[in-house]
Amino acid sequence: MTHIATQPHPFRWSILDARGERSTAPPWLREIQQLRAQVLLDNGLRPEFDSGGGEVADRDPLDLHSVHIVAHDRDRLVGCVRVTPIASPVACTTVKTIGQAGLERLLETLDMDPSQVVEHGRWFVRTDYQSTGAGLLLMAASFALAHSLGFPGSVATARSEVVPILTRLGARPVPGMEPIKSARYEYELSVLYGRQREFDASARRSIRRAAALLGLGRPP
Repeated sequence: MTHIATQPHPFRWSILDARGERSTAPPWLREIQQLRAQVLLDNGLRPEFDSGGGEVADRDPLDLHSVHIVAHDRDRLVGCVRVTPIASPVACTTVKTIGQAGLERLLETLDMDPSQVVEHGRWFVRTDYQSTGAGLLLMAASFALAHSLGFPGSVATARSEVVPILTRLGARPVPGMEPIKSARYEYELSVLYGRQREFDASARRSIRRAAALLGLGRPP
């Protein structure tokens, strides 16, 4: 699936499917990986994302098992998010955070079929665009894409400070699961889930708006 949205909007929205790619990332995916690394690098706070010579990249093997949504301002990449079936052969972020057994218990407790669940991840917006609303639209678009791909269930592992945006769109923190201190970074992570049939009217409006921008079918 490769789709460029045609509706007028301050940004140009695209859906890019990496699942048929080989082991080498195509140029558009390398651009995404560079943007993610620039945000993560955070003016040198996380130097592991700087490979020297001015080149940065957040390379992740899960990218090649995912469908990506990107927003451009003219030719400049503004933000990105990816949607990945959790049945992917590569461990998703949630598995890396709570373990495979932890994910299986979570899905069993919430009565979610693993074959019908995607993970929403690698959600980034360029620093100077973070007040434009692009982040909310990207995440809403990822829920619209999940519906379009036939996945009614979602999980996400996100920085605790952005949980309010996710809950605004219908996701909910996993009951009884406290935020988890990231083993790699200085922040805490929260694990969330979403079932489209439970989304409220406000969340549905945001997701439908994003679906329209992407030229996707109307979510329920």
